[in-house]
Amino acid sequence: MTLIFRITMLSIFVLVSCRGTTSKKPPIHLFQNMDDVGRLDPQSPNLANYYVGDSLVYINPNKMSMIVPVEGTVSRENDDKNVSSKYLADKSLIETGKYANGDYIEKIPSKYNVNKEFIERGKQRYGIYCSVCHGAVGDGKGIVTNNRYSWHRNMLPANYHNPDDVNMDDWDKDGYIYSVIAYGVGNMNGYEHQISVDDRWKIVAYMRYLLQAYRDKMMIDLKLMPTIEAQLLSDEFELLVIMDKYDVKNLVQDFFSKTNMVKVQKIIGVDSNIPDGLWGEGSKRKWLKWKNERTNK
Repeated sequence: MTLIFRITMLSIFVLVSCRGTTSKKPPIHLFQNMDDVGRLDPQSPNLANYYVGDSLVYINPNKMSMIVPVEGTVSRENDDKNVSSKYLADKSLIETGKYANGDYIEKIPSKYNVNKEFIERGKQRYGIYCSVCHGAVGDGKGIVTNNRYSWHRNMLPANYHNPDDVNMDDWDKDGYIYSVIAYGVGNMNGYEHQISVDDRWKIVAYMRYLLQAYRDKMMIDLKLMPTIEAQLLSDEFELLVIMDKYDVKNLVQDFFSKTNMVKVQKIIGVDSNIPDGLWGEGSKRKWLKWKNERTNK
């Protein structure tokens, strides 16, 4: 009797559920999940309100849907059809680091005030995104280049201070460094989606500061070495020779002066009996040979 009763009730339930016809009534919606959220059309009435004590207060005193933006609201500035051509050109220059003809801009856009705070922010961002590969001082010896990782020689991060590691044709242009940060170069991926436009320029400013500080320290370290022989055998002098190849100034000549360059030439053994005190390709070849002989002893 119990089984028959259960079958009967189940049959009735099935028949009632399947009416076999359509209905204009909405189905029962147990879980709303914010599916039916009220919205306001532009310039429509807005009667939303709340009470303060016994007083009724409307969210918009004018009872309209359109209200004044909240203080501090940042404009999206995406309605480019209503702005001037100069605005669009300046915007493109800042966001790409290039002129309209595709050339990289030489300096950080004048929109930015490159002060201590600007550079400090760049230092912070550099520490987060760049130093792990390129190192804290830009020498290409970040924490990921240690012996726990196998790095192919041609995939090692660039050493900013070694001109052979960077594109010297554009390295002096701030727009080029900005472009590398944003879009990458070679085996390096870009950080367009991780680093904002403003922060990219701040990293550029810090990198310029870092490069100058590194060069200044290198010169000081060279000058503090006890002898000319120690200077000529140092990694710092080798880097100075590399930089000299790309610099319009004769960096090696400037560092030693003509008087000390005569001493250098006597040490490395130039062909001339009377050294001329001038650094050139001949002196460079003699220095390389002299250093290799000393290093391989």
